[in-house]
Amino acid sequence: MARILGMDEEHARDLGSLLDHLTQARKDGQAVPCQETTDPRPWTSDNAADAGRAIRACYVCDLVAECRAYGVKYPKEIGIIGGLTSPERQKINRRKRWEAKQEGNSHE
Repeated sequence: MARILGMDEEHARDLGSLLDHLTQARKDGQAVPCQETTDPRPWTSDNAADAGRAIRACYVCDLVAECRAYGVKYPKEIGIIGGLTSPERQKINRRKRWEAKQEGNSHE
């Protein structure tokens, strides 16, 4: 699967784990808006109104934090993940890497 999607094994494993959690949450009766819709366009659209709908839907989902963690780890994926756009996730990712680097330098 990883080769087909153009991702390394860790990325494919993380995506599979996230999708498993989303599926289980739905089975448990939790609202998972991105998985319940018949129109996934808001999560992948460049249209600001569509993206806004997806972002609002993410914030009512019990798994928003888990999706956001995945999205920040893989920020270049397109669309809305965890209520954030790709540029927002990239900014958070850069900041986290910078903070980790600063933390590493403070121990020297």
